Amino acid sequence: AWATNGSIFYAGGKDNSVHSFDELGNHIAQMYDMPGDIYDIDVSPDGTMLVAVSAGGGCRVIDSTTGTLIADLWNNSSNSGVFEVAWSNDGSMIFAGGQDIKVVWYNTTDWSEIRNNSVLPGWISGIDTTPDDRMLLFSTNNNLRGYWINNGTMALNMTSHTEYIRTVKVSPDGRYVATGSNDNSVKITDLSNQTVIATIDANSDVYDIDFSSDGGTLVVARGRSSSMYAYQTDTWTSLGEMEGFGSNGQNRGVYSVEFHEDGDKLAVGWRRGYVSLHMAADAFIRVHGLYYTSLMESPWRSTYPTLDESVRVWNYDRVASTLDVYADEISTSSDISPIVQIDCMNEEIKMIIHTLLYNVLNIEFNMSNPLPFVLCFPAPFLGPVQMRSSSSTLINLGTGLLSVKSRCALPT
Repeated sequence: AWATNGSIFYAGGKDNSVHSFDELGNHIAQMYDMPGDIYDIDVSPDGTMLVAVSAGGGCRVIDSTTGTLIADLWNNSSNSGVFEVAWSNDGSMIFAGGQDIKVVWYNTTDWSEIRNNSVLPGWISGIDTTPDDRMLLFSTNNNLRGYWINNGTMALNMTSHTEYIRTVKVSPDGRYVATGSNDNSVKITDLSNQTVIATIDANSDVYDIDFSSDGGTLVVARGRSSSMYAYQTDTWTSLGEMEGFGSNGQNRGVYSVEFHEDGDKLAVGWRRGYVSLHMAADAFIRVHGLYYTSLMESPWRSTYPTLDESVRVWNYDRVASTLDVYADEISTSSDISPIVQIDCMNEEIKMIIHTLLYNVLNIEFNMSNPLPFVLCFPAPFLGPVQMRSSSSTLINLGTGLLSVKSRCALPT
């Protein structure tokens, strides 16, 4: 789990201990010992606390800096494993469940129990809430349940998977819930009409899933395979595969994964007990943001009031804003054929992009003598914008918040 400021991430496993690491993957400290193998960790929205769950009935809140125990929520009520835990987005509640086949709701003001969902089909292994904290969603065996948080009544009851669901994640815009299962699939469910709109074949048990903060990318951790998959969320089609997580037998697989808030780093928990940090591989200029939506503007949650028993979403389609620019074997320019041609109806935007590419980035030099650079556009374009390289490759920027990043040399 990443700290709210993105500077630290927390991890735990079979040594029963919660550990902290910096954003470069360096170990900082062993923070706290749980009563058994650690199954999940979540950070409070204000970043001051962690809640960790484990085997042996562990469900404890600790200080995120010192590791000091703040509250023992399960409090020896059971020795069964607690598999999953989540904070509400406003920080007022914690939800936890596992082998005891119940989901317990806690008040974070005095750590008292608010509610207990116990008449359920099986173990709990995935818990999340919608961004507006209207609905709690969790998995119980192969069943997905949703409950209105204001009164605890059932809002959703679906059985779309054929085997045990291990992970549940709501998209950042509140439209979809993604579930990953031992049936080797990820199901994408539209919460507005409770319909499965996409099924992703992961070719292995799905142990964890996560959305990037902009909602444009979904990453899938495969618990019995040596690679992870990534998908774009406008079409739910593959973006690629990250490999190298073990080689064979019992040592391969990924048990957990979480995006850094900037979408460029992934914290990964391996089946073999490793924790690693991975950068998104870019061997070319890329405009990140993928599918920018205005949901990242925080006021949306409070400016669209609805009835209590409905989920608020930011109801605008995602806008494609990804750009790949490749350099040819030889990239040349002339007055007739510039190295990059910019086509845009808005002359002001066209001039700004031209100035940035040619005067600031000196793209004519860098295309033939590549250097890593970063370019950020801090405000929405009024586009659409198109750019054409000297190799006649058309690049469509579309509209949205854009940032150009290259961490390594352009291919030549």
